[in-house]
Parts: sequence; structure tokens; C-alpha cells
Amino acid sequence: MTEVFQEQYGRKPKIEAIHAGVECGILSGKLPGLDCVSIGPNLLDIHTPRERMEIASVQRVWRFVLEVLKRSK
Repeated sequence: MTEVFQEQYGRKPKIEAIHAGVECGILSGKLPGLDCVSIGPNLLDIHTPRERMEIASVQRVWRFVLEVLKRSK
């Protein structure tokens, strides 16, 4: 995923652990040794009546996921 990110965006991805992505925590807790990555589009004003999503970022994530899947073994 890092390689695809670098190719598509021309820079290294920012990799960090944050308090989000509950699903990753659940899955990694049930499958020891599992590497989990949580990605998604840009979301604004999350969990408020003004919550919205940046459409252009959805398109970028889609292209990224397609390429990662193409390269998956």
C-alpha cells in the first residue's frame, strides 16, 4: 500500500495510530498478527448535522484501492 501511495501521490504516506477505525481494532483483536489499514475519503464535521464528504477524495481513494487490489496476491 505504501508503494502504491508513493506512486500515486509522489510522497511517502503519513502512517500513524489514531483513535478511530473501530473495525481495525476488532479484527486485529480476533486475528493475532493481522496487519490492518484504515483508509477513506476526507470527511468534514463528522458526527454532526453538517457532516459531509469531499467527492474528489472519494475518487482518489477508489483509484488507490483498485491499484492495491490489482497488486494483491
